Amino acid sequence: MGRLGEVFSAPHNWCDRRCERCPLAVDCAVLRRERQRRWVAEASGRDPDDPDVWMEDAAADCERMLAELRAVAAAEGIDLEAPLPPRPIVLDAERLRRAAFALVSAVAAEPAEAPLTAVMLSGAKAVRIAGYLGDGAPHEAWASDAVPNLLLIDRLRAEILPAALDEARPFGRRLAAMSRLLAPFIAALEEPRRVLARLVERGAAPSPFCVIEPPPELDDAGRAD
Repeated sequence: MGRLGEVFSAPHNWCDRRCERCPLAVDCAVLRRERQRRWVAEASGRDPDDPDVWMEDAAADCERMLAELRAVAAAEGIDLEAPLPPRPIVLDAERLRRAAFALVSAVAAEPAEAPLTAVMLSGAKAVRIAGYLGDGAPHEAWASDAVPNLLLIDRLRAEILPAALDEARPFGRRLAAMSRLLAPFIAALEEPRRVLARLVERGAAPSPFCVIEPPPELDDAGRAD
């Protein structure tokens, strides 16, 4: 599987955004950009947590990325106005996308009952994985990016979302349906799990894969046992 540090893609592609407990946060470009965004908003007298402010910043980021993509396309001689060739429908990918969108929609309909962040993250990562199920997806991309995202979904499902698997609730049924579609891929992750364990040992795996010691239990007087 190559050198240990080259097995998985950039960790911000497969983290759960719990930056405060991630051993790689200091070098993370995503966290650096988020802190910069908050500083600029606060310096201009805006609330960085205001959804309107956040959407403004997200739109500006998208415009910047589009400009960079257009520049790359021009340099590579790619005509962005040319019609795309027809793409075959990959049934496994389409089923997974639909299951993920159905999950997110169900959670949005009853947010008070659902572990919102974890379920939304699981759905978003499933859509990302679906993009690698087509015939043209390179094996390297699957190994470096889809695999760690499968591990992330498995961890979320097993440790953060057990209550959400109650199939009496709409989002529980949707999560169970998505889990069934992912089960064959997750079952094949024995070797990546071993690699990930080695990354954890050397402090090179992002949350939630890093091992966090639980806080000490306190007695009635507030003292640690």
